[in-house]
Amino acid sequence: MTTNFPTAKDCIIEAFLQLCLTIPCDQITVSQLTKKAGYNRSTFYAHFKNTDDLLRHLEAKFFNTLGIFLPLALRIIITGNAAA
Repeated sequence: MTTNFPTAKDCIIEAFLQLCLTIPCDQITVSQLTKKAGYNRSTFYAHFKNTDDLLRHLEAKFFNTLGIFLPLALRIIITGNAAA
């Protein structure tokens, strides 16, 4: 049986998203982020250069996901059928 546990990177990203609910994303500090995620600064810097780098990573993931689903969504809107 294989269990998928969140990685440190996943936890840092989740902490960032949670902090964005209460703090403007451009005002989140590495200290706030690592405290929320439960990791130290060196763990953050092992994955990201800074918070802007983390945000660029999230933007890339978003647009990559959008690129996967947008063609299907447009096909459904235009034809009414996903298999068309």
